[in-house]
Amino acid sequence: MEFRWEDGALRRDGEAVALTERGFWGREAAFEVDGVRWTLRTERDALVAAGEDGGALRLDDRRLWPARRSLATALGELDLVRTTSLFGALCFDLEHEGERIGRIAPHGPWRYRPGLDADRPLDPALVAFLLWAASRIDGRRITRVPAGGGMSAQGG
Repeated sequence: MEFRWEDGALRRDGEAVALTERGFWGREAAFEVDGVRWTLRTERDALVAAGEDGGALRLDDRRLWPARRSLATALGELDLVRTTSLFGALCFDLEHEGERIGRIAPHGPWRYRPGLDADRPLDPALVAFLLWAASRIDGRRITRVPAGGGMSAQGG
């Protein structure tokens, strides 16, 4: 299954499965799946999604192991594992019980929006949250070392 962003919608194999609100790629955002509105926000140590129907997702920022982040889902615990492509783009593997079930990588004309290729069916709300989270993580990564030797993070 291919999940991509196009014209304000998350599309699964070309069919719209979630609609995003304006400013979706920012610190706080919202989207709708099957009539349920989800809000997304950045907390100090986590990325969080809350559905109006009581659904919730939380991706914690694990400082001791920042390349691997876990979240509880209906499928069980999933791991979002940071990887890097041949060209230096920040990518992620989505794992369930140690098995890769999907891959998040940049897509689009300028390759700045993440897309997900999944090996099994996934809930559109979960996918929307994961893609938003991937864009937030990518926006915070260290991208250069200035002449003074200190490090800086890319804003997003």
